[in-house]
Amino acid sequence: MSLKKVFAGVAAAAVAASAMTFAAFAEVGETEVVAEPVLVELANGGVMVNDGGVRVNLVHPWGGEENWDAFHIVDAADFAGTQAISVKFSVTGVTDPFNAWLIFATNTDDDASNIYYWGADNANGVTQTPVLVEADGEYVITIYTDVPVEITDNFFFALQTDITPDADDEALENVPQISIVAVARDAALTVDADVVPGESSGNVDEPTPENPDNVDTGVALTVVPAALAAAALVAAGVATKKRK
Repeated sequence: MSLKKVFAGVAAAAVAASAMTFAAFAEVGETEVVAEPVLVELANGGVMVNDGGVRVNLVHPWGGEENWDAFHIVDAADFAGTQAISVKFSVTGVTDPFNAWLIFATNTDDDASNIYYWGADNANGVTQTPVLVEADGEYVITIYTDVPVEITDNFFFALQTDITPDADDEALENVPQISIVAVARDAALTVDADVVPGESSGNVDEPTPENPDNVDTGVALTVVPAALAAAALVAAGVATKKRK
């Protein structure tokens, strides 16, 4: 066998390998969809109250008609079916550290869907990591539920703290001031205020032969010219028909 034929065979094999690599990577294009936080409508930043510590009610079904707007700053129905609820809040006037967490209860009649979190030692089907607030700023707390959330007339949801105001501070003027910034379902919010869920974080260039990594799958694709791909198919023994 001539050296020329040997080189031709090696080149054909290389092209065939490139084509198969292209095909294999193209099939990898299916990636797992990662949940993103979906913002729910927020009526206002909430009202601080003193009830076992300073808290801000998001959905409070037992506050009476006179407090309905203040105690319902989100619509409970927006959380139906989710298994993650995230709250971003801002704090100013911090002088001493305090803990913050979310209290939550579906209050359903069915034991399987009756999930709640009143505290670390009084929880069922709900997990979260409380935050320690040590300085002014924004913080995020996210709860995760074992089963999809069911909404009832007694659905309850609030941001709770262990801040204990002085007895004469009924207006809560001498405690850190807390305001709800955003509420989302399905995934955790972040403290990064530059990117709002649902908005693009920037443009992504279309993939080019010089820069094949710019594809939605995150997988670099080997660009094989059509002529080389055809040659690879021939080398691999795949018959091609010419159109008459």
